[in-house]
Amino acid sequence: MLFLHDLALAPAARGLRVGERLVAAALEAARRDGLTEAELIAVEGAAGYWQLLGFVEATTTPALSAKVAGYGKAARWMRRPLAAA
Repeated sequence: MLFLHDLALAPAARGLRVGERLVAAALEAARRDGLTEAELIAVEGAAGYWQLLGFVEATTTPALSAKVAGYGKAARWMRRPLAAA
């Protein structure tokens, strides 16, 4: 399981698809290492961005839901299979 913790870009890199390329490289490295899934907590309204990269909101246990809630009301637990492009 690959867990993506943070993705932050300098303002000058925004709009250049740098984040998309960084995530793609991380997912490809995880696939090569035999991992089959990636997960993350989308914060500050970023769920839409992650959906564009193939992540979907996932169900969680009550304990995990409580941890995710600690990141704020807009936080979402998301995952995607690594086999997907």
